[in-house]
Amino acid sequence: MPQQIYPGQSKFHLQKEEAMLAKQAKRRANKQKHMAKNREKQRQYQINDNLLNEQLMSQQAIEKYSIKTFFLLTCRLLLLNTSYQSLISAQERWPLSLPNSKQFYSNFYDMIQKVSHNIVCGCCGIIEHNVEEFAMVSANDSILKYLAVEPEKVPFSFSCGIVSLDEQHVIVDPLAVTDEDTVSVCQKCHSSLSDGLLPIEALANFRWVGPVPEELKDLT
Repeated sequence: MPQQIYPGQSKFHLQKEEAMLAKQAKRRANKQKHMAKNREKQRQYQINDNLLNEQLMSQQAIEKYSIKTFFLLTCRLLLLNTSYQSLISAQERWPLSLPNSKQFYSNFYDMIQKVSHNIVCGCCGIIEHNVEEFAMVSANDSILKYLAVEPEKVPFSFSCGIVSLDEQHVIVDPLAVTDEDTVSVCQKCHSSLSDGLLPIEALANFRWVGPVPEELKDLT
């Protein structure tokens, strides 16, 4: 549609204005085309970078997996080799020679002798059977002073038969007195007494039970 010519506007000016508008439209079209081309180029660069990064990560994963697999296989082979050598050695030693029956009997006898005792701890009253788990404490040993009690707080006679301990009001289980001046004490109580502490399980720590009634003596 031809552009209307207004009064005072020549045909030359009209053509010039149309040329300028066409030139501007062409410039905008070229600019948009250039921008679209740049966007396409940037998109292609990004695609190429992503592909390169994927290839690099894939290569690193393959290398890491290969190293780990090689290490695991090496360790596994070493373990299998060790197990195989042990099996070969065991087969070479088979059949094993029978042990000395006399030595067997001697070891058994020594073990039975070691645990065939009824030993009472004078401190806590526990009964054990292994003599190596007890210490024989002299009645004059100063560690027994921590077992002293106030006699008025104990409602029965707790005399153990050792004069020196009875005079100091030391409460120990009478069954733990092995002779006139020795008391057996378990290692746990002996350790606490040696550190100057009253064992928690000690009879002197308000854990005495008094004489067993006749009606209960035959109970097991």
